[in-house]
Amino acid sequence: MSGSRFNSNKMHTGSAVSLLFDYGIDYGRRRIWLVEDISDTEFEAVAKAVRYFNEDEDQRHKPIEVIICSNGGCVEIMFAFYDLFRCSESPIHTIICGTAASAACLVSMCGHKRYATENSYMMHHSSKAFSDDLSEKEMESRASIIKSMSDRTYKLLAAHSYMTEAWWRKGAQEDGEVWLNAEEMLKLGIIDGIIHNIPAPKMRKPRKPRKRNGKQAAEQKKQRQTVTKACKR
Repeated sequence: MSGSRFNSNKMHTGSAVSLLFDYGIDYGRRRIWLVEDISDTEFEAVAKAVRYFNEDEDQRHKPIEVIICSNGGCVEIMFAFYDLFRCSESPIHTIICGTAASAACLVSMCGHKRYATENSYMMHHSSKAFSDDLSEKEMESRASIIKSMSDRTYKLLAAHSYMTEAWWRKGAQEDGEVWLNAEEMLKLGIIDGIIHNIPAPKMRKPRKPRKRNGKQAAEQKKQRQTVTKACKR
């Protein structure tokens, strides 16, 4: 996806329907749909939405819902999402709907409240990198930063669950991948509850047409008839 998928300026002028379907932003319910890869483009879009909701002084105390269905992405951007959510003045409530895998795993766990729909899954594995045309020194440097990021990730996973760093590390490094369903996530303290319903978007009601009195209706009908006769000539 190229470019930013969300422009905060459009929040004031765009319709609720277009914002929801074009950008994944439901401002009526203070909800964000995070359904792309964990990338810089997606971070920019979500960060703008979070900033917009935080700037609403009357609604700032209300939570921001982030519905997540993502196969993961960039580890560095994962940490950016983590800090964005934890630093938000408005509480962030994450909801896994489908799958939160790889980098999306920690993103879904760092909300102030965490939920999952009943058929959702989570997957965590160790960090991966590609060598491409790196020199030996560059590969050593890359290995060092990957280890540092992995250690940091295990600490954060442990901080947001009942499980230890060693448990997360063993699952990722020895077993390859850690897959958990919603009930297992709840049991391990990864989520706070399982939800069975996501409320429909809260759209603004269209304005009701103003009632016309009899005289106005008669005049408008006469004007239409005049225009119709002129067109037939």
